[in-house]
Amino acid sequence: MMTKSLLTSTRRPDVTLRPGGCIEIAAHAARALRLGRGDVVDVAADGVGGELYLYVRHRAPTVGRHEAAVFPTHRRSHHFRAHSARLCRAVAEALGAIPDATLRLVCGEPAELPGLGRALPLIHHKHTQ
Repeated sequence: MMTKSLLTSTRRPDVTLRPGGCIEIAAHAARALRLGRGDVVDVAADGVGGELYLYVRHRAPTVGRHEAAVFPTHRRSHHFRAHSARLCRAVAEALGAIPDATLRLVCGEPAELPGLGRALPLIHHKHTQ
C-alpha cells in the first residue's frame, strides 16, 4: 500500500494579501520589522532582480490618515492587519498572479536596504495561491 501526504507544504505564510485589500502580517514578520500600532507598511520592488521587500514606510505617530497603517488584531497580539486594496493589487500584478487571488507569502531573513532601512524579502515562487 502506497501512502501519500495530504499536506503539500507545512510552511505557514508570514504575509497574506487578500483581493479586498486586507493585509495580514504574522507575528514572526511583525517582530522582525519591529512593527507598532499605527506604523505604515509598503512593498518595494527591486527593478533588477524582481525581488519584493516589505518595509515600514512611516513610523507612528503619523500626521493624518494613511493607507496600509497596521494595527494589532487583538489587544495583546503580535499579529498585525492593514488595509490597502491598491497595494494588494500592485503586489499581485508584480508577481503576475491572478488579480482576485489571495497571496500567501513567506519572508526571508531581514535585510538593511539603503533608503528603506530594515526590510523583509517576500519569497513568492511556489508560495502564491
